[in-house]
Amino acid sequence: MNIQNPLTQHERIRRVTLLCCHALRNFAFYKSGWRSCQLQARNQFWVEANGAFLDRAILEWCKLFADRKGRHHWKRVIKNPIQFEGDLYKHLRLTKREYLAYLKKVLKYRNKFIAHLDEERVMHIPHIKIARNAAAFLYDHLRKDPIASQSIWDANLPSVDFYSAMYRQGFFEYKNAYVNKRYFK
Repeated sequence: MNIQNPLTQHERIRRVTLLCCHALRNFAFYKSGWRSCQLQARNQFWVEANGAFLDRAILEWCKLFADRKGRHHWKRVIKNPIQFEGDLYKHLRLTKREYLAYLKKVLKYRNKFIAHLDEERVMHIPHIKIARNAAAFLYDHLRKDPIASQSIWDANLPSVDFYSAMYRQGFFEYKNAYVNKRYFK
């Protein structure tokens, strides 16, 4: 039997930061495929990839914000959770009630369409801007914290720059596929 020691606080902060990066990257790759409310991809590969980016982003985001008893929920790495939560709502420009209603929509999407395929007939994809901004807020908070930042010494870009770099990468991948007409009709 392989018994492992629990993660150190340093390791947990690092993992939470990586989850923020995974969520932001996948939100950027998802969003970069869309122009004027239309997915630019015509080939099934790109349609599937784009959907997978969204689903992965939602799964990673839920580990950070929805799974309150989860090992990587933000409350496990934030020194002052009450202050952080208030600052998060303020940053998102939402009341606690509005945030909880949004969280419920994200969880319904995750539970009914990503984790399981239930009997729901219509899939309602939650607006990702709130989730993206929450992940960015947590990432930047950890980068600025003097103790937490020691665990993430290589997180050199602020969230806005990281997201922008990932968005540009996704944009050029979609554009390159279009220019080469390999994946588009």
